[in-house]
Amino acid sequence: MNPEKLLVKMKSNHLGIEKHHFHTDSYLDPHYIEWAGLEKNIKKAAIFYIKKSDLSCFIDKTTKKNFFFDVSDFAFDDKTGKIMGSQEKILPDCLVSVYVSKDKDLCVKLKLLDRKQQLEKDLFGEIDKWDVFFEIGDLLGYPKCCSEFVQKVYSKKEFEEDARLLSGCLDDETLLPILTFKENTKKNSMLNNFSSLGPKLINFFVCGYNCKNALKLAEETYDYLKEKTGDSRKIFDSLKIPMIFFSSRKIVYFVGLEVIKEKIHYSGCFSRKEFIDQSEDLKKILGILDQGDSFLEKEDGLDVFKNDVKIAKIKKHHRYSGIYIDFVQ
Repeated sequence: MNPEKLLVKMKSNHLGIEKHHFHTDSYLDPHYIEWAGLEKNIKKAAIFYIKKSDLSCFIDKTTKKNFFFDVSDFAFDDKTGKIMGSQEKILPDCLVSVYVSKDKDLCVKLKLLDRKQQLEKDLFGEIDKWDVFFEIGDLLGYPKCCSEFVQKVYSKKEFEEDARLLSGCLDDETLLPILTFKENTKKNSMLNNFSSLGPKLINFFVCGYNCKNALKLAEETYDYLKEKTGDSRKIFDSLKIPMIFFSSRKIVYFVGLEVIKEKIHYSGCFSRKEFIDQSEDLKKILGILDQGDSFLEKEDGLDVFKNDVKIAKIKKHHRYSGIYIDFVQ
């Protein structure tokens, strides 16, 4: 089967979710977490990452909502992971940062702090980078316990070594969720933040997948979605779907799972179209899994079976690649 068809072919037989429901912007504002935080006063300010080509439309919308804004003088190339400075040509598909708040001064403050953090330009004299990190976190409404956890992880020598294994611009989006997940025995699916593009209720790294402070914010966002759409159950259910996590933009989801003698049996697998479009390797992985009906996770990779006969092995590139994730709550 063509892996690109998996996204729309398979239907969940235990959640009742069609796969195209993962395209949240078809029925939601794609920035619903940021708007929820601002409109429910969870955040003092928010950062929106907007394509340069969509900037004027977004600014018009923000003005109509009676919020102040400021725009970064740098941009992020989502394809290459490169940060483009003000002296470089910023293409229409590049993402610019828009700082939004009910307080105009906070927009300016967040812009300066973010510029320092992203470009490492010292605009405030001898200010510690972690002071900047915590101040941004406070403006964006992140729980202090979660920010302290990130600081603790980054300060460990092991983190630098692990980051070199991934050798990519999204290493923190891969490492931090995995490290946190392995430390927790109790896990709440409302805090599932593994996908960088998929639906979720929080957009920050948590200190634990049972963190009460983070859960309170996730519940506020969920309530906001119920008020705005009346259809928030789609996201709630999608966060419970088991997955194999390779990185924040390389995830395979499973339906019809049953664990029998350590082997995980499934009736179907799929991924997001955005992930498939960005990764030839993911297409191959989906093709292999589609031929099987169960897998066994090992230290060096995933053994794939069909009718209890091993048909293939998906090798791990490093110890954080190909991790089975299942939120039990």
